[in-house]
Amino acid sequence: MTEEQATLTEEDIDALGEEAVQALLEQAGFSSVEELLSGHEQDVLKEQARRLNPIKFYEPNRAQEPFHHAKTASGSIPKLRLFEAGNKVGKSTAGMIEGISFSLGYKPWLPEDHPGRNTPVPVPNTGRIIAEDFPTGVQQNVMSLMKEWRPVGEMPHGEKWFKKNQAGYVAQIFFNNGSIIHLMSYDQDSEKFEGVDWDWTMYNEPPPREVFIANERGKIARSGYSWMAYTPLKEPWIHDEIVSKVDEDDNSQQFRGTIWDNWIGTKFESAHTGKVHRGMLSLEDIQEFEKRLTPSERRSRIFGEWQHLEGLIFGEFDTMRDEKTGEKIEHIVDDYIPAREVMWIEGIDPHDKKPTCMLFAFVDAEDNVWFVDQLVMEGKSVPEMADEIMQKRADLRYLKPSWTVMDVKAGGWDLAGSRSAEAIESFETQFANCGIYTIGSDSRPGTMDSSIKIVREYLRTEYNVRTKRQEPKARFMRKLAVAAETNRGLYGCIHQMKRWMWTDKGEPEKKFDDFPAIIRYMLSRRPKYRSPTRPEKVIAAYKKPATNDAGY
Repeated sequence: MTEEQATLTEEDIDALGEEAVQALLEQAGFSSVEELLSGHEQDVLKEQARRLNPIKFYEPNRAQEPFHHAKTASGSIPKLRLFEAGNKVGKSTAGMIEGISFSLGYKPWLPEDHPGRNTPVPVPNTGRIIAEDFPTGVQQNVMSLMKEWRPVGEMPHGEKWFKKNQAGYVAQIFFNNGSIIHLMSYDQDSEKFEGVDWDWTMYNEPPPREVFIANERGKIARSGYSWMAYTPLKEPWIHDEIVSKVDEDDNSQQFRGTIWDNWIGTKFESAHTGKVHRGMLSLEDIQEFEKRLTPSERRSRIFGEWQHLEGLIFGEFDTMRDEKTGEKIEHIVDDYIPAREVMWIEGIDPHDKKPTCMLFAFVDAEDNVWFVDQLVMEGKSVPEMADEIMQKRADLRYLKPSWTVMDVKAGGWDLAGSRSAEAIESFETQFANCGIYTIGSDSRPGTMDSSIKIVREYLRTEYNVRTKRQEPKARFMRKLAVAAETNRGLYGCIHQMKRWMWTDKGEPEKKFDDFPAIIRYMLSRRPKYRSPTRPEKVIAAYKKPATNDAGY
């Protein structure tokens, strides 16, 4: 504790409130505030003030601070916040601090003139904190945090600040301003969460879907707020229905954290208080915990990655973090079309009875592969599909690719990609007749496993000397997250990459395998950059009179 931190100021006294100041005077044996502010007992008094109003001295770590100051584009607090992190990051603490602040109507640790000090719901208000069960989740976890951070001067004295239920567990918490927090658990019937209106809710650990839906209904009348604080070990519906769509909904925001955000060596200066904050965990304790974990547990408990993604074939896609900095590895990047010459490549998976899918990508001078755009073509003839392909090339400002790889089973090739006797009526021949020339994928026995491994190599990171960052060799433009509606469901590159799973027998599922298959075909060729030869006016070439069935 520095000298500055150890000095009790008039501002500290004012922030405690009248009742807390009186309690502090009695405890310290002083008769007036003036006497309290003088003398050599400052260190002791500071600690006593901290015990009476600990939330005023709260110092959020690097992961906690963004959660507390979340804003939508309009400047309001999001209706739903997800604090998704590994163990011991301080997510439950942050959630509890937020709940106490909402009950008080302000955030005591922020300066009085801070624009985000006041909370968005009026006081008194009614909130809920819901945990996994009463014996452990509520009685041990929630109540221990409440006792650690509760502002004594803002709550009834003695044991009047809480009320127990018939089972002997604390079920209600009271504040002097009339605010009430109700404590509940996920093992209660979902009907218990219906029928009452609430101002805010904290979910401590991921809730079952039926509990979440029932409880969220109670926020509608009061335009309430919710936040979850959890390690993503279960309830995968949260990932599929909420996390995967946060980019589409400004009122649902996700905040990530790793155990290293709470390492004592991680320091950062708060943009809101000006103080330098740091974590609380020692390096030895983190390493001791980490060495006992399996690789799967390490990803979820250290880095806060979803455990259910272990069943995904490309579970690392859009989930990886730099192990040293904790920063997310950007597999998905903003849309753009390169201004300089690049080597364009394509992959197509044609079908008669389901949509034909196609990917467009380029290879840069460092042999990185950038997947730029996609086509999902349903119920169309080959000439019609060729027309769409030509137009997409024009949109992307190139005339023809270095190569276009096609599923060997759809073309006139054998499994090694060599031409066979059945080539006459194949998709390869039909597309070639329309000016779309293709080569066959390598689909010999054993290539499924090897091609999956190659894709994973591209998804993993390498140190880029030029950018001085860990970067993957394959990246995907954000537009590829758009999934097209078809008669067979949603089709889209990123949509399927996040859903292609292993079966219980350890084999790749047939469902969601269209775009992942194209990516396998393309990356299995390990494309190397070579400077393309482009005509001066690419777009103009498409304005010539039609010379084939595709209209070009």
